[in-house]
Amino acid sequence: MADPENTTDAQSWSAYWTGAESANQSLAGGAKGEALDRFWAAFFAERLNEKPRLMIDLACGAGAVSIRAAEMADSAGVSLDIHCTDYAPAAVRSLCKTVDAAAGFVADASALPLPAGVYDIAASQFGLEYAGPEAFGEAARILAPGGVFAAVIHLKGGGIEAECAANLEVAVKAQQIGLLAQARDVFETGFSVLSGQAPREKFSEADKAFRPTVKAAKSLLDESPPSMARAFFERLCADLAHMYQRINAYAPDDIRAWLSRGEFELKAYEHRMISMIKAAQSREDMAGLADRLRAAGLTTAPPGVLELGDPLKPAAWTLVAHRPASGGG
Repeated sequence: MADPENTTDAQSWSAYWTGAESANQSLAGGAKGEALDRFWAAFFAERLNEKPRLMIDLACGAGAVSIRAAEMADSAGVSLDIHCTDYAPAAVRSLCKTVDAAAGFVADASALPLPAGVYDIAASQFGLEYAGPEAFGEAARILAPGGVFAAVIHLKGGGIEAECAANLEVAVKAQQIGLLAQARDVFETGFSVLSGQAPREKFSEADKAFRPTVKAAKSLLDESPPSMARAFFERLCADLAHMYQRINAYAPDDIRAWLSRGEFELKAYEHRMISMIKAAQSREDMAGLADRLRAAGLTTAPPGVLELGDPLKPAAWTLVAHRPASGGG
């Protein structure tokens, strides 16, 4: 188990992709999939033809783009070899299990271990921007003559960024309360009482000292609007209460492991929300990314905006670029 205080971004995202329920969910929730699917369906409908193609899904996550591409290629009877890469090993493993044609490797998208001019299609959904502007230069470098690059990118000031900020606030407050750390002390006292090493009064004292922390956790849930972070913390509190009321039914090591995992998941959640907010791109940022692609010999269309969520709100940029068939630099 990783130390919650030393959790890295790679560990945070690996934890997320290991537990992801569906590759078709966007990073901030699954309700946004339809607009994303329409974008990729239109993109692949134009790009897939009878010519065998090689595609790479950059910063692939659980592989929503690869899955859509594979489905459309199969329906059209088109040969499409799909490669995928991400710096979270769990994401690559998950996608390679889901898409039979996928060949995956772990790498930082800003420094790809790949030769230039290889791929007919390079794509990314809510991923490449995490690796910084250099990753867009790398995407251009590996694109073959006549190839096309497409990305869906977090929009600064958009709906997903606002959702992440709300989730981050709950995750930070939940950790500040210290529910799991204090619960660990109470459980340890309970284990001592159950083993006969401490009198029952010790547990009563520990329980009394724990009550203000439990009250603070309940207040956070009552005061927080619905969000994924609130739902996560609510489930954590419910599971904790269940074990607390039935402490003699659990092995001490199982409870200790659960508490450690909970602390890690809260810290990892905080990491993910921070990284998502930092990855969001402004209009000026998008102009810089387009300039980088053009400097690498690609022609770019003006960035588009996707409205996602319910109600619909501007939430993501779309960026499409082509390398001329002649090579173009």
